[in-house]
Amino acid sequence: DIEHDVVIGNYNQIAPSAVICGSCSISDNVFIGANATIIECLSLEKYSVIGAGAVVTHDIVESGKTWVGRPARSV
Repeated sequence: DIEHDVVIGNYNQIAPSAVICGSCSISDNVFIGANATIIECLSLEKYSVIGAGAVVTHDIVESGKTWVGRPARSV
């Protein structure tokens, strides 16, 4: 489910049942796993990986990191 005013860059993969709330910005080459949730008004940096079921509650500003858990944390 992708809500209002979401900006999605190039070469991203969004798995089934992922939720991207309103006014988010997704950079290039980002993977968002199944059932992941991106809370509204957040930004995800290039080459980020959001694991299945993760809940992202803050901006992801470091490029190339993997984020998992509820709330999401870098691994």
